[in-house]
Amino acid sequence: MTPRSTVLAGLAVATIAWQALAEPLVTLPGKFTVATDQDGTTITVTGGGQREIGNYRLDGCLLDGAGSGVFALNFPGLNERLVAASCQTPDGPRFFLLAPKRDSAAPVLRALAGKFTILADRIDLREDAGSDAISEAWHPGVPQDPGEIEWSMRNAAAADGRAIGAPASVADPEFKALAAHLHEIATTRDAQSLLAMAAPDVLTSFGGGSGLEDLRQMTSEDWFWPEFARIIAGGGVLTQGDGGKGAVFPSAFFDWPDDLDAFDFLYGDLAGAVLRAGPSAAAPALTELHGQILARGPALPGDDLLREAGWIYLCRLPAGCGYARDTEVRSPIDYRARFSKPGPNKPWVLETLVAGD
Repeated sequence: MTPRSTVLAGLAVATIAWQALAEPLVTLPGKFTVATDQDGTTITVTGGGQREIGNYRLDGCLLDGAGSGVFALNFPGLNERLVAASCQTPDGPRFFLLAPKRDSAAPVLRALAGKFTILADRIDLREDAGSDAISEAWHPGVPQDPGEIEWSMRNAAAADGRAIGAPASVADPEFKALAAHLHEIATTRDAQSLLAMAAPDVLTSFGGGSGLEDLRQMTSEDWFWPEFARIIAGGGVLTQGDGGKGAVFPSAFFDWPDDLDAFDFLYGDLAGAVLRAGPSAAAPALTELHGQILARGPALPGDDLLREAGWIYLCRLPAGCGYARDTEVRSPIDYRARFSKPGPNKPWVLETLVAGD
């Protein structure tokens, strides 16, 4: 096949990127490979042992423009390899679903779709990207746990449109000095300064281990400093009581909505975080996540492999269900730090640095 060319430099770069694309299916053994030419796209799906299980020629399917892409699909209860393609055609945007177990040569779904929404139990397609009218829906057609899907969708509805705002600006000079000091500790990875702030019985675990030696051991582990930097970058909240002051980092732990169970939701804590249609950086972005609250999706076959690859399955209405990098979202009960300042001219003391509940 002759590589597709274009006089538009931006589209040329995008096309070249797709010509050699090979992506793992992540939750199942195998991968899919994408090749493009001037007339369309060819997608090959392989299973375990690199055995080809499906080959699809999508004439007129061009991977240009926002929302275009090829990605692996997963549904609760469905232990089956699925690949989707969203692309531009002469007839308009089109959505293809490839299911090698059902048909190894032709898509099982071929629909005009200006917008697609992938939910835990189906795919909704709309011909007009701005319309709320569903033109076609596709269901996996396999036994699923309706209770778990209902739980996830109910949580997604409860979180619809809700976000964790940026922490309020605090004018208190002692709090501002604390925040600046913690930022410096996180940037320089200054374990001695952090240990010097800690109470002798600093809480570091709900499982029994606590104290300065446990904190010292934590600071020597690879995960600690990136996590501590995220805690401090999340901003803090100043509290008052008993003649002294307190501070909590990140602010999301303190500001979390009381009606949303902290075990069932996460939030985007980094600028640029996105929810993607598939577990791949090349999959189309569905919505931005910074500050947004998301519901955990139902369990998927291959969840352990998904986690090992660094992806989390989440749902955010109205965008639907998709995947976020575990480095871009966090639980409100992930690691947080509490400090106390018992009175004037007293130092700030690290009382807890702990995760869980």
